[in-house]
Amino acid sequence: MKGRGGAPKRLGTLLQAMDLVPGERALRKRERLDEAWTEAAGSEASRVSRPEGLKGGTLTVLVRGSAWLQELSGFRGEEIRRRLAASIGKAVDRIRFRLEGLEAPAAGGGLRV
Repeated sequence: MKGRGGAPKRLGTLLQAMDLVPGERALRKRERLDEAWTEAAGSEASRVSRPEGLKGGTLTVLVRGSAWLQELSGFRGEEIRRRLAASIGKAVDRIRFRLEGLEAPAAGGGLRV
């Protein structure tokens, strides 16, 4: 009977090849979301905002400063939502903007786009 051949491999290398390294898949998704946000929102807006997470078609975005919150949620939100949905290939039904550093409002609250 012939052996499997080849030198022994490190477990981490095998897990990585199988895409089973804990947290790596989530990190890659996060990086893709951050890149898509920068592309969709533009460099100026992405410097003052960042996606917190995408869940159930709702993207929550943290924004530094109330003027930018107003700008993004009122004037540019829908355009950014369409670009983002096209870029990441997932349904982004709405973007929920909130000021960075503030606690999230009770269920059903927040600004809708």
